[in-house]
Amino acid sequence: MTPPTRSPVSITNPVSTLSMNSIVVILLLIELRHTTSPGIVIVKMAQFELEDVDQLQELVSRTLGGLNGWDMRVTQIERGVFFGSYRSSVLVGEQSRIVKPDRLKFDPLAARFNSVIQNPFMYAAHHKYGRQLHLIGHTPIEFFGLIIPVQENPHVRYQGQLLQSGQIVALTKPNQEVDFITNPGTEFLSVQLGPECAATLVSNLGITEQEQLAQIITSDRRSLQLFKRKIFRLLHHVPAGTDSRGLSRRQGLEAEVIEHLSIMLGSSRPANLNLNQQRCRTIAYWVRDYLDAHLDRPVGIEEICAVFELRPRTLHYAFKSCFGVSPVMYHRFRRMQLVRAHLLVRDPANPTVTQLATDHGFFHLGRFATDYKAVFGETPAHTLAKRA
Repeated sequence: MTPPTRSPVSITNPVSTLSMNSIVVILLLIELRHTTSPGIVIVKMAQFELEDVDQLQELVSRTLGGLNGWDMRVTQIERGVFFGSYRSSVLVGEQSRIVKPDRLKFDPLAARFNSVIQNPFMYAAHHKYGRQLHLIGHTPIEFFGLIIPVQENPHVRYQGQLLQSGQIVALTKPNQEVDFITNPGTEFLSVQLGPECAATLVSNLGITEQEQLAQIITSDRRSLQLFKRKIFRLLHHVPAGTDSRGLSRRQGLEAEVIEHLSIMLGSSRPANLNLNQQRCRTIAYWVRDYLDAHLDRPVGIEEICAVFELRPRTLHYAFKSCFGVSPVMYHRFRRMQLVRAHLLVRDPANPTVTQLATDHGFFHLGRFATDYKAVFGETPAHTLAKRA
């Protein structure tokens, strides 16, 4: 079995315009003049009720991309209309600065969040996704983040590895590839530490660089539960002393957060793969890269087995254990998502539905329309009408 040359994953994906009429937006980003008084400011940033995967892609591209420099692609890999929710808060410390963005009152999501809050102490979000998703991208150059499943048995795969109870993902390397598969009903917390918070934590852990932390770690359950409760309180409960603008000042919160993080990560240990899991992941990622390089036509099992000198059973086991679906279904959903993304782009020169479908290897248009509606809840023609 000869490994192919692996090229960087391309995240380029046309993004639709988020419909502000079909999404609940509570955005409390208010102009503040930075003060040096003690305490930390909690800003209740946003809450979104998501009705389709396009809204999630828009949210990730505009808000997370703007605030954190994320480069992320979202693909639904099961049938059924997507639904979910997203809630976030930011902790503004002594070294943070908040400024009023341009056009905020006209188009909240068009205002990049990095022009609003500079050097946040910590940024936290609670994600709920009702369908199986594939999220892939790269972390920013300077980044220290944690992905923490909410459920005891999360059924979340990271880099092909199924997370077990008590395991979390530490994203500490610059431009690190992030590859998640979430099951229906998945809930997880994402936490990004600002430079001030990350530097203090690294010092407390007794390591010279944050990159020394393993990607998947098993944490002490009690300390993990305490930290999750702390984040949930920040996200879902109005703190004491909150004013009418959604702002609250809490003294000593920085020390609390650092203490909880230090205990949780200090008691953790790496979660290593066995040889069989390593082999499955290697095969699955070779195949994934091959499929992503051929999104203009269908790719069958026979072709994949011939290219990588695999038996069909080995191929199915390795790929499904990492991505939760068969390689053929993964490839079909990827191509279908690309067609939809192009249909939603407001460009008069865009091709027709027929042209876009055939350009991505869908030659039986009746079956394509049926499958498309089963995934997105509408026909391709209805999607096309949205961009008018």
